[in-house]
Amino acid sequence: MFAVSGLRASKVAGAYCRTRIGAAQKKVDPPAVSRCHLKARMSREYVSMWKDAAEQPAVALELETIFERTAAAIAARGPACWASGRCCNFESTGHRLYVTGLETAYAINKGAVVTHESVSAARASGGCPFQNKNLCGIHTIKPLGCRVYFCDKSSEQWQRELYEQMLSEIRAMHDRWAIEYRYGEWRDMLELFAATGRET
Repeated sequence: MFAVSGLRASKVAGAYCRTRIGAAQKKVDPPAVSRCHLKARMSREYVSMWKDAAEQPAVALELETIFERTAAAIAARGPACWASGRCCNFESTGHRLYVTGLETAYAINKGAVVTHESVSAARASGGCPFQNKNLCGIHTIKPLGCRVYFCDKSSEQWQRELYEQMLSEIRAMHDRWAIEYRYGEWRDMLELFAATGRET
């Protein structure tokens, strides 16, 4: 949920690689188009790899164990949650949700349905495509950042520390399982998966 250093999905993959030709522009740089196609191919490979990895029972179990330990640490703190839905509206609260490609794949493999239209609508409203009124539509399979973040201002310091700790464990998972690590804004990642789904 916090702005930990990482690369935006749109930077590391080609789902958003577009060539715009203005009325006065007659030529397109062929190398630029080739780079665009290369990035698009890389995006498909990343998404396929993340989804395949998240389908492995041992990988999914390890990620779920991290989520369970996160929940236990949060329960021990007892932060206030008013079920207002504010945490899901990124624009109004002034924050962004950042996730790994593996977490995104896990949520989608477990039933989260994402389309380009749903992500576009969420961007327009400033929120998350899975918000259902004041509640989370993918509560049991949501990424780490959603699990840790609370609107309770008194929780900010330990939230950040817990997030950094658990994210480092997810990062270590990537190393152990030889999974490519990429970290980006939630809606960017979802759009990447939706775009790749249209291409396959």
